[in-house]
Amino acid sequence: MIATLIDTNALLDVLLASFGATLALVLAFGMGVLAIDRIAAERGRGRATAPWIATLVVAAVGSAGVVAFGVWAMTQKS
Repeated sequence: MIATLIDTNALLDVLLASFGATLALVLAFGMGVLAIDRIAAERGRGRATAPWIATLVVAAVGSAGVVAFGVWAMTQKS
């Protein structure tokens, strides 16, 4: 009875997509936090920060991309 009411394949697809997007967002955001910490540390030592700034930009673009993909995916009908 319940199997006829719930589309388990669609539910599994949503579950896997959500898990993948969450993992990507956490990794990108964590990389951004690490880059901010390293930028502050390198500035304190008087060293170059360009590689960490580039890492921060990549992390910000990655985070925004995951969020944009999530919004796009929610607006699509199957």
